[in-house]
Amino acid sequence: MAAADPKVTPGEDVEYDRPPMWLKVLVIVLGIAIVGMLVAIVTKIMTGLGDEPQPVETAEVAVAAPVPMVAGEISIKRPDGATLVSTSLSGNRLVLTFRGDDGDHILVLDQATGTERWVHIPK
Repeated sequence: MAAADPKVTPGEDVEYDRPPMWLKVLVIVLGIAIVGMLVAIVTKIMTGLGDEPQPVETAEVAVAAPVPMVAGEISIKRPDGATLVSTSLSGNRLVLTFRGDDGDHILVLDQATGTERWVHIPK
């Protein structure tokens, strides 16, 4: 309040609640920590974000030999009442997944030999 206000006399002492000393110290320490982190971030940006990756002088790549395939058409009998859900090819193996009323049927077909392996997963 201003001294011209009639409710306050110029000689009257007004007491304010002062924050405890530990709170003042905490605010100062946290302020210094924030400024320190900002300086560290700016320094890291200015000097570079990290070591550059070293180039690899030689790299060995293994190439698989071509797998001979079974000549001609292959006929697969679909399980009764099942529908084809997905197909996948991994190397020389073809995987077909069928979904039926009694569960899932998975066929793994080896294209090099023509052998079939069925897996049934009941519901």
